[in-house]
Amino acid sequence: MSEKVTELTPRQRRVIEALLEGKTPKEAAETVGISRKTLYVWLGKEAVREELNRQGGIILEEVINRMVGLASEAVETMSKILKAKDVPIGNQIQAANVILKRTTEAWELYSLNKRVEALEALLANPDKE
Repeated sequence: MSEKVTELTPRQRRVIEALLEGKTPKEAAETVGISRKTLYVWLGKEAVREELNRQGGIILEEVINRMVGLASEAVETMSKILKAKDVPIGNQIQAANVILKRTTEAWELYSLNKRVEALEALLANPDKE
């Protein structure tokens, strides 16, 4: 990395914060008092991009952790809908489809992750097979 994150100016940090709050590039530039052109020049700098990605990753991890925490409740809700006698059959079928689809997707991601870990282990230790 040729530029260090510590070399970001306070305005560059505020632009990153504005973008991570969901502002458009135009809104972020206006918030900080710079032109859009300057914003895009800054986004072309490695240090700014890295910090934006780093902070975005932290936010994404927090969101994922919250979603994982709510997953059990979501499954319980779908289960209640699936079993409820007073819920229309169409809603129960939809609940069943959602459960099956999401379970399949979760399993595929889990399996893919395990395969990637195995490949990374092989690449890290090519002498072991």
